[in-house]
Amino acid sequence: TYSVTLNDRNTAGKLSIGAANDYALYRVKVGANDATLYRGDELATTGLDNLKYGDTITVVAYPEDGSDSVTWTINVDKYVMVANAITSVQSSGGSVIVGGQGNLPMYSDFNTAVKNAVQLNSGDIGDITITANNSVVVGNLSASGSDGTADGFSAFVAKDLIFGEGGNALTVNKDTFVANASAIGFDNAIYTSEKISINSWENDWIYVLQMNVRPAGAESANAGEVVYIAIQKM
Repeated sequence: TYSVTLNDRNTAGKLSIGAANDYALYRVKVGANDATLYRGDELATTGLDNLKYGDTITVVAYPEDGSDSVTWTINVDKYVMVANAITSVQSSGGSVIVGGQGNLPMYSDFNTAVKNAVQLNSGDIGDITITANNSVVVGNLSASGSDGTADGFSAFVAKDLIFGEGGNALTVNKDTFVANASAIGFDNAIYTSEKISINSWENDWIYVLQMNVRPAGAESANAGEVVYIAIQKM
């Protein structure tokens, strides 16, 4: 079994499959589509130029010598980021785009998010708000949850943590985040976070925000699929 990683969860990817022996035969099947048979000297193309997250590809090779066929499974089950998940980082009054930041990605890997932390040139701004793209991450809790009650929304609440706040010496990693992060509210109408005070941030502090992915648009949510963005004050 092999794994394919997309750069952006919501942008289709391409894959090339070929055989090492020109005289072999191999069959390629993408998801529920019909399988296509290829000669060993042909490059597989059908269905491989529009691969989406969650797709499964099955490859069956039939050796030239007539020996038993071999089957491989390829899963499109990883991605680097959800592009344009954060539409803006602004002063809490909305008058200043802090550091000119907008249309930012959130990352599936915590460490990658920290490595690519957004650098804010905040000046004298004391508070910021973060606005999410509700079509790709959960910025509107009223559209989430399985039973239409407040309890149904609890798994989709955004969480954040400032590493360094209050003199804490927390190690910047995912386990520490999971153990210490707190819920942060987002306005259900405009998908904007509550105020985040940055006036007292030190330059080596790291702010990390976690949100849930919307796997199929603004009415969907997946409690087990989260992405991260990190912010650091310059």
